Amino acid sequence: MALHSLRCVQAALLADLVISMVIRAEQDSKHLALNYTPSASCDLPAPPPMRKDSTLKQYGKGTFTQPLHHKAPELGTFKVNYYWNSSFWAGPGLPIVVFLPGEVKADRHLVFSRPNFSFVRVIAENLGAAVIVPEHRYYGSSSPFSEPMTSNLSYLTVENALLEIVNLVNHFDPPWTDTLSTAQDVPWILTGGSYSGAQTA
Repeated sequence: MALHSLRCVQAALLADLVISMVIRAEQDSKHLALNYTPSASCDLPAPPPMRKDSTLKQYGKGTFTQPLHHKAPELGTFKVNYYWNSSFWAGPGLPIVVFLPGEVKADRHLVFSRPNFSFVRVIAENLGAAVIVPEHRYYGSSSPFSEPMTSNLSYLTVENALLEIVNLVNHFDPPWTDTLSTAQDVPWILTGGSYSGAQTA
């Protein structure tokens, strides 16, 4: 199949996916403006040229500080893991694709080990975007408590999980560039499936 035809098929599939949206934060960080516009056209522009600096690391793992309870920040903070991949990132101002792994360890969805037809890779490659996979609170090693108990599970809520995403996109400092890359600076594309797909809406 010709590359152009393959891109047409990919574009059609992506247009039908309800699990991705481009978000840009408004000035008030409590609200997000959703600006997803699927393209049905098969005349896709060529992807942005990839950067050629081979000295830069292209993937890794980091942590991001989150409040234990977003509505009561005085309760303290904890670290949430995220994995990142800038293999297709073509430079400042281009999008960040977020794959929300849902209720599993995030390293089960490492984008840099996925096959070439991974939909996250298709999006990143066609947009010249970087990819991050933030771990859901209480999964993997992103738990605020060493022992799960009924009393501390009260902070495992859908509201806290959603506010975690808002906090991430509004304060993220990417390890692959020194340029500002929050949702006020570049487009962010949220993707996921099932529960995490619902989080993107």
